Amino acid sequence: MDFAVFLAAALVIAFVTTYLIKRYTKHPTFYVISIIKTDRFNPIFDSLKHHKILEYLTIFGSILGFGAFGFDFFIGNKIKSLWQRIAVFLIVTVVLSAGFYFLFGPFLEASVVIPIPNAWPLAIAFGLGGFSFAISFFLLILAFHIVGTYSAGGKTCPSIAPVLPGIEIPNVDFTPPWEAWISIFLILVIHEAAHGFLARRHNVPIKSAGIIPFGPFPIGAFVEPDENEIHRMEPEKAVQIFAAGPTSNIVSMLVIGAIAILATMLIFTPLVTPYQNYILENRYSGIQISSVDENVMFCRTAYPSPAFEAGVEKGSVLRKINDQPVKNEFDLRTAVLTNAGQPAKFQFEKDGRITEKTITPNKLGQFGFRFQALSNPQYVAPPEYQQIAYGFYALIVSIVAWFLLLSFFVAISNFLPMVPFDGGRMAELIFAPYFGFMKLNEEDTRKFVKRLFFWIMVPILLINLLPLFL
Repeated sequence: MDFAVFLAAALVIAFVTTYLIKRYTKHPTFYVISIIKTDRFNPIFDSLKHHKILEYLTIFGSILGFGAFGFDFFIGNKIKSLWQRIAVFLIVTVVLSAGFYFLFGPFLEASVVIPIPNAWPLAIAFGLGGFSFAISFFLLILAFHIVGTYSAGGKTCPSIAPVLPGIEIPNVDFTPPWEAWISIFLILVIHEAAHGFLARRHNVPIKSAGIIPFGPFPIGAFVEPDENEIHRMEPEKAVQIFAAGPTSNIVSMLVIGAIAILATMLIFTPLVTPYQNYILENRYSGIQISSVDENVMFCRTAYPSPAFEAGVEKGSVLRKINDQPVKNEFDLRTAVLTNAGQPAKFQFEKDGRITEKTITPNKLGQFGFRFQALSNPQYVAPPEYQQIAYGFYALIVSIVAWFLLLSFFVAISNFLPMVPFDGGRMAELIFAPYFGFMKLNEEDTRKFVKRLFFWIMVPILLINLLPLFL
């Protein structure tokens, strides 16, 4: 179906559905968006009210979100000696910085796209202020990169972009699959529900909870606690409520990721992989080069195509990589990953002529050719394989993969220290005590912190958004 026709049909369905909701219910609507409210979820939020582990998890999340400052807010401020408190603050900063560098440093430094030759400054930012400072500093680096690139007459990808499944991200040439809506909806439900659980843990009434549908399709969720009650409560408890959302996304990402790894190791690898390998061995007879790119385009930048420079011919059949036979896509990807970033010896065949070429991947790790698998006409795969490999299994893998990826980005973006993100509400409370020298009352100090971070972050975010439109 043509995309324009599909979009028109979706809008018509959304208008009609939203009209019916407005006509026959009391729920508020906005053209194609509805807000379905209810208080029926309150017993669910009360079900975990007495579990103190919720508080421990949000304290852990607050430390991930605000680093040594988060630790000092919950634990360090109980140390009576100022010098001991400073020493603990520095130790926590060092430990968190080292942990961040160990996990992310090699990837950041090896990346061609991300302009970070040394990840230690970013690691120290994480040690001091968690993901809140690290992401802010990262966006600041990207803002300078964007300004420098455009000043030199170049172009780059947006570092901040909306992820709408089925719709191409502007100036990125990538379209998230439709099933990513499922992942996004689950992430938002988990995020908002966590706020509700912590609110009830601290006896904050929940006015309502519900979903936000686009026409008949749910695209969001919300929990509406009593904001006046939160404003009056102890800062530590309020921070826990705000931290619950992004913390739940990190925890659910780790849990689902662990389940996926265990399922792969205990079920897929021993039971499915041998069957799949047998099918692949017999179903395909080789890999054919369908096209050779003159340049490899990524992030609006052209990179050299090693295959084009080596004279790889369209229509040739790839027989071997480093003397290992290549019969299917799995063989090809395994050989490339095994030899990642290193020169590889390719053997091609075309019109009965065998040629060998040693090709070094470009900075992106790509060789610059596209391929298609050649079917073996003598073999027909069982129907159930088609249903499993290209139907249900592929769908589940895609949903889980997008869930893990988007959970991480939703979590760290919500730690940004500005309103309307959860991190903005947390920053007001965590950093207000450090501004006691201003001799303002508590309310005015919080407002000052909120305005300070807001005006720091707004220019950075606007610059990072520029490549979406230029």
